[in-house]
Amino acid sequence: MEKERLLGSNESDSDDEENYSGLIKYNTIPKKEVYQIPFSVLAKFIKHGNIPKLNEAMKERDIQLSDSTGWTVLHLATASNDVEVTSLLLRHKRCSALLNRQDQTGVTPMMAAVQANCMNTLELICSQGADSTKTLVKTGETALHLAATRSDTQAAQIVLQYNTSSKMINFLNYRGDTALTDAARADSPVFYVLVDAGADITIKNPENGRTVLHIAIAYNRKQILKRILQHRDANFDFAEVEDVSGDTALMIAVKLQYLEAIVILTGAIDNLTGINTVDQESALHVAISLNR
Repeated sequence: MEKERLLGSNESDSDDEENYSGLIKYNTIPKKEVYQIPFSVLAKFIKHGNIPKLNEAMKERDIQLSDSTGWTVLHLATASNDVEVTSLLLRHKRCSALLNRQDQTGVTPMMAAVQANCMNTLELICSQGADSTKTLVKTGETALHLAATRSDTQAAQIVLQYNTSSKMINFLNYRGDTALTDAARADSPVFYVLVDAGADITIKNPENGRTVLHIAIAYNRKQILKRILQHRDANFDFAEVEDVSGDTALMIAVKLQYLEAIVILTGAIDNLTGINTVDQESALHVAISLNR
């Protein structure tokens, strides 16, 4: 269908759930490995916030700090939103070394906190230098992408409080999308947080050639569209950018018959033609063919 093509086949929802290891799911110890204090025991101490037992256990040399999936004690602590337990672990050198450790799916303790909506521990590990550019194995998403797709403004604000580099804010996942693009597609309030933090609206997806303006139009996100058009970089050249099919944002709006979006777009930027240089058609040609 035309609408499905315009929405873009690679613009699917985040694979967040598939990358999520499971917050309180503990694997058994491999048969060939024997620890004085196995991971399952540490997990119970963390789950119940048993500080004395956990502190005593951390003094032992032979302890299992992660399970067979790479899920560590720090993942568990941050995903439990227990600041006291997380602080205790971070005071121990062996555990502080796990600050940016990724499990088999690429989830870091920071991502675990975002996924579990644990803002207290997220704030703590960010303050300790957690790396916000680590990515999930399957999707290439960062913690900021996760916050965007989950509409978690608080998580996004915490991450941005400790890292405002353009590299991190405009990081492309494996679909070629920035967190800003993901937020626009999801109609997420994180979009506005990212714009205020300096996210680049002009970045083109290297796979489909689309900017966040194309996405706002394709998904009929009118409030987001208005905010984009208020940006200092929202000029004629930006609005006339074509995707790989030759479609400008105006052409997409006409094809999808989003009349209000057309009015908003043409009202903000004069003399738009919406010419598709691939098909050699203007938005007016298409509108006439659709009897609009």
